[in-house]
Amino acid sequence: MGLVYTIEAISPTSSDARIPVVLIHGFAGGVGLWAANIDAVAKRRFAYCFDLLGFGRSSRPTFAKDPALIELQFVQSIEDWRKEMQISQMILVGHSFGAFLASSYAIENPERVRHLVLVDPWGFPEKPPEPPRQVGVSLIKKMRPDLSLRYGCADPNAIYEYIYQCNAQEPTGETAFIDMSFSFGWAKRPMLGR
Repeated sequence: MGLVYTIEAISPTSSDARIPVVLIHGFAGGVGLWAANIDAVAKRRFAYCFDLLGFGRSSRPTFAKDPALIELQFVQSIEDWRKEMQISQMILVGHSFGAFLASSYAIENPERVRHLVLVDPWGFPEKPPEPPRQVGVSLIKKMRPDLSLRYGCADPNAIYEYIYQCNAQEPTGETAFIDMSFSFGWAKRPMLGR
């Protein structure tokens, strides 16, 4: 499986009997993007977040080139992580690319997922025949002007530095994501219709 960097948040008021929440980050992210949420989640139940293989502080494996095989590698790594953590069932929360992988995991392992929560999921619709125009940095800034405010602290550039540091190693996770995409916004194996 490789090293999967994990953060466990357990509140003194959490009950051992409750099903834990597992948070899966999106593309180019890591566990730090859940920092504003994990303590609140942990007030009611055990909460875990981990860096997907190829991202953040986790191992950087070599992924297959075929989108279906890459997806399977990610799903298997989530299952291996679940076994290692001795979690029998979970509430799975995925953001963006993490929502895509959480959905794929739930399809393959429905008995392990009590609830599936998708936050701004990537990779669900099929690619349209005509690609959208004007996709680029200016569009991202226009659509997400809140990014530095939402994740920033005293330094508005902190989130951008964090994302850079999450991805400063060999970009195996990013390469796998690209191999699973037609272009940045479209999955080669979209989730709708499965």
